[in-house]
Amino acid sequence: MLPHRPEELYQRVAKAKFKTTLDATKAFRQIPAMATDECSDKTALWWGSNQLYRYTSMPFGAAGATAAFIRVMDYELRRSNIVRWRTWMTWWCPWTPRLSISRM
Repeated sequence: MLPHRPEELYQRVAKAKFKTTLDATKAFRQIPAMATDECSDKTALWWGSNQLYRYTSMPFGAAGATAAFIRVMDYELRRSNIVRWRTWMTWWCPWTPRLSISRM
């Protein structure tokens, strides 16, 4: 479970020997745009260069985009055990099966 206050998180991170970061620079492009009803399907389209375009990922600035990003991050971060690993080997072992499946 994530700590509620930044001070609690800082104390836990300070004790960890190895730290990782989460790069959310282009996070909105990671979230697929899913049409849930007719209205959202119409608003995800635009006309340009004599062609009709449709978003395949969540556009930045769209209504609900920020809320969708926060929901995805809350879900992913709650699944993770943050600041649990004391050595790099204990951090790496759970990732090995996932990386072998994705051929990384």
